[in-house]
Amino acid sequence: MFIPTSQFTFLQTIRRQHKKIACEFRRAYKESQYVQEIVNAGMGIDTHLKNWVFENGLREDQAGYNVRQGDHTALVIYKKGETITEIEAMNLLPLTTSLLDKVPGVFFAAISVLGPNATLKEHTHTRQHFVYHLLLEDLINGCCEMQCNGHKKELRNAGDEIMFDYSYRHSVKNHAQNRRINLMIDFLPCK
Repeated sequence: MFIPTSQFTFLQTIRRQHKKIACEFRRAYKESQYVQEIVNAGMGIDTHLKNWVFENGLREDQAGYNVRQGDHTALVIYKKGETITEIEAMNLLPLTTSLLDKVPGVFFAAISVLGPNATLKEHTHTRQHFVYHLLLEDLINGCCEMQCNGHKKELRNAGDEIMFDYSYRHSVKNHAQNRRINLMIDFLPCK
């Protein structure tokens, strides 16, 4: 179930800053070997991402299959209850982290990288949270198609956004020639 983002002013604030967030990420990538290693890891998963995957019932032994096909990794920026020492110590993404401080109920945030032709097969999460995806770089000769609960949406241009309740079945496929780089925010919506 896709959800309009217009009712969440904090997301609109983040979206308006997408160019600055992308610039900040590119600078961090250029200057930090840590960021380069994570982003170029292909199928790499650090401890913070492993914990989030486990807590959401997404491990292969929990889901019954590996949902990832192709290169997919994430630079974790925030995980509730955990300190992301590498990001904090290097002060790599100050604007992005300051914007995340304004997201009520934020649980997890990362720069999600999905390689060309990579897929995350249909799956669900055990939590009933919303996940917001903000495209940071234009996609070349294609789109990133996201499906949720039988509906499809596409990301193509920097600033495109999608949000859905990730307890519904969803999948993603990057049809572009370049990597899809998103800011991804997992949060529990206030009722």
